[in-house]
Amino acid sequence: MFKKEIPQIKSFKEPLSNYSLVSKVGPFLFFAGQIAYDPERKMVIKGYRDLPDEEGRNLATGRTTVDEKEGPIIAQTWFIFNNLKKMLEELGSSLDNIIHTHIYMVNLDRDFPAFERVRSMFFKKNPPASTVVEVSRIAVNDDCLIEYEPIAVINE
Repeated sequence: MFKKEIPQIKSFKEPLSNYSLVSKVGPFLFFAGQIAYDPERKMVIKGYRDLPDEEGRNLATGRTTVDEKEGPIIAQTWFIFNNLKKMLEELGSSLDNIIHTHIYMVNLDRDFPAFERVRSMFFKKNPPASTVVEVSRIAVNDDCLIEYEPIAVINE
């Protein structure tokens, strides 16, 4: 019988509320929903300017109308996947070991195509099975456009 453990991720701060960032049961890692909140700066990522300079430049198209529309979801998605990659590596896993995700978005029509482009950057082949749901609001504040809740396995 597997026993639940709460692994500590030293490179990440505690969650915003009373929950565990991740629970481990056997070889499985169950993550709390990940949002684009930077605890160091105490802010939600709102666009390219909130990312590291090089990443913001690489993700932007340079077309103002496109970047204004897609910038927030692209920046939030990149931030979430970049953090998740680091957490998984610290726990002895990787993005390739994500087996299922729940994705909550405030506006699927507007944001899902841009989300998909960023997700394909992190999952070049064999992306995880996913459930995508449109919701009216995501925790913290109205600037949060996406919450990503993965289940992964640890490398053997």
